[in-house]
This record gives sequence, structure tokens and C-alpha cells, in this order.
Amino acid sequence: MKTMVDYFLYDERFYTDEDAAICFEVCETLEEARESAPDYGAAVIVKTVSKWKNGRKWEIISQKIVT
Repeated sequence: MKTMVDYFLYDERFYTDEDAAICFEVCETLEEARESAPDYGAAVIVKTVSKWKNGRKWEIISQKIVT
């Protein structure tokens, strides 16, 4: 199974309502995410693990706040 780890920068609504939160940026590394986060004010960094599904698309299998 192919997996991929990315770091999503969301607005702070992610804490209370993940579906309402806006994703500002997707970063390949935690370091990149931490460097970019101040550009968005109170951004939440979320580690996201995805798997390749049926050879057609990536599906998120877990998300964890890292800030």
C-alpha cells in the first residue's frame, strides 16, 4: 500500500469543526509547514496521512494536529 504524509495548514476553525476549516496550503515537510504558518496568522498544522486507493486517487486515512 502506497502512503503519503503531508502537512496541511488550516485556519483555527479546524479545532472545533474540521469540515468548516479552510486549507491555506499543503507542505511536504513539517519544517516547511512551520516556516509558512506565520504567513496565515493563527494557522493550525495538521499531519495528514493518505493512501493510494484503487490506483485512482489519494484517500486521507488519518489527520493529527501537530501545533
